Amino acid sequence: MPRTGSTMVQTRLDTHPDAVCLSAIFTPRGWLDWRARAKRSPDDKIAGRMASLPAKWDDADRRIADIAEFHEAVMTLFSDRKQVGFKHHMGPVDRAVTARIIGMKLKSVILTRRNALAAFSSGLIAKATGQGALSAGQHKREAKVEFDALEFSYHVQWWDAVYAHWTAEVEKSSAPYMMIDYTEARTRVGIGRIASFLKLDPDKLDEFRTRKRNSDIMLDRFSNPKEARRYLSENGLDDWLVEK
Repeated sequence: MPRTGSTMVQTRLDTHPDAVCLSAIFTPRGWLDWRARAKRSPDDKIAGRMASLPAKWDDADRRIADIAEFHEAVMTLFSDRKQVGFKHHMGPVDRAVTARIIGMKLKSVILTRRNALAAFSSGLIAKATGQGALSAGQHKREAKVEFDALEFSYHVQWWDAVYAHWTAEVEKSSAPYMMIDYTEARTRVGIGRIASFLKLDPDKLDEFRTRKRNSDIMLDRFSNPKEARRYLSENGLDDWLVEK
């Protein structure tokens, strides 16, 4: 799901010499980013390989309709690697591409974020600043966002429903998977657990390529912290005041 550390994990796994972990390859935007990256950085060997795929895969609908063929084509590009994976946001419960991906029974790492307020506020700040994941050395744009109790309530309901649906679908598929919370995945031990699950040597991982952009103290993220504090207290969610 968005704002669960997917870029953080994807880019960290991609540092492993025996693995390739690609960013989104099934969404139109993600695919265009790959094409642009290949043109922008001719020396980028991963993007160069992706750019070598036949033009027929530029059609997003075809990548989904012929998902097994497309997946095999991508895997073949990186046959010299022990593990090849990609990032994907599960999305709404009726998202066809997610169902098709689960149907392939691939080994999966499902990222969660128990603190829904952290994910919610992170998304608002990313939208306000125009910055999603923050790479090492990148200038951070600052912003405080407004807490809206009704909007957050809807977000929590949607979030819980999406996770419940897709986790159940993964379990029904009998595919191997692990779930890990953002707070653990951002640690050396957590990313090591992920690497071990994928049969990769954790000691061969390089450092994180992204850095945390928002405070672990939730009220610091809002322009109206009193309203956020009141909502959490009234709903017995004081443990979400700090993400830890």
